[in-house]
Amino acid sequence: MPWCPICKNEYRKGFTVCKDCNVPLVEEMPVEVEMAEVVTLQSETLAERLVSYLDYEIGEGAVYEELPDHTWKVSIDGKRLKKAKRCFEAFYTVEWEEFAKQELAKQLSAKAAGAEDSEASDGQSASDWDEDSDTDKDSDADGVFSETDDEEEYEDEEYGEYEESDGGELDDKDKELLEAVKAAARNQNDAPSASYVKKADEEKDMKSTAVTFFIIGIAGIIFLVFNLLGYFPMFDSVISNLVFAFMFIGCILVGFNSLKRAKKAASEAGDEEQLTENITKWLDENLTKEQLEAQKSPELSDEANFLKELEYLKAQITEQFGELEETYLDYIAEEYYNEHFEE
Repeated sequence: MPWCPICKNEYRKGFTVCKDCNVPLVEEMPVEVEMAEVVTLQSETLAERLVSYLDYEIGEGAVYEELPDHTWKVSIDGKRLKKAKRCFEAFYTVEWEEFAKQELAKQLSAKAAGAEDSEASDGQSASDWDEDSDTDKDSDADGVFSETDDEEEYEDEEYGEYEESDGGELDDKDKELLEAVKAAARNQNDAPSASYVKKADEEKDMKSTAVTFFIIGIAGIIFLVFNLLGYFPMFDSVISNLVFAFMFIGCILVGFNSLKRAKKAASEAGDEEQLTENITKWLDENLTKEQLEAQKSPELSDEANFLKELEYLKAQITEQFGELEETYLDYIAEEYYNEHFEE
């Protein structure tokens, strides 16, 4: 009996598509897979495009569904979530460039149309001027000449009409998709982005932090002692002394915690350096520029092709060295690419 892979409803023989989810039915229920959200979009059309793109890049399995707030959630099995999010970066770049080109073309077309309308209006204005020339000459003969309000109003209307047509208009579908891409970009930008910090640098930062808080805490305690002894009688309230005492003791505790983290980073720095050397050596021996060039597509922009090359590079590292911390993987891949392949 056919089943829907999304809503799990069972259908009679002869049915091929789920009427609720609008997805093909399957003959057997697949093994339960935990789905994870890739991104939420404002447009069903854009969600459908993204699913097709993911199917092409990393294989079928991505789905989209409408949420109660009329947005569209794109999901995929959790094992491929990281790859799907990286693919979305390339997808977003391509879609945004495409809409930018469409909007620019519409603006240029609108400007050209506005310029033609302006020339036609200038021609009509010249004819009107000739017809009214006799009246103007009579006025000049009487020694009276003034710029009429009608002429000023005509100029305002002419330039105002040109400015309105200058921006161009997008049709409803383009507006919908453009807003959807912008919304997706806002969602991506709102997500916290972390850049990788090497363990050796982290050790230095933690030591510096520890020293700073130790100085503040110890100096504060000494100040409180002198204050209580009457050498610097700035305040004698018990509550004030307790508040400052807890604050300065807290600084010392933060210093100890930072020192502990510095020691941990120092112990991991050697392993990280060795792993980086092993990855670099393996890439030198097994990765060629031709392999990266083969990942490019003439239909994509330079930015999108760069993302595809990085994705391939990270996939090779992961295949050889297993799952690594995502920020570290991004760091090592970009560093290697910039040093060996950036033109």
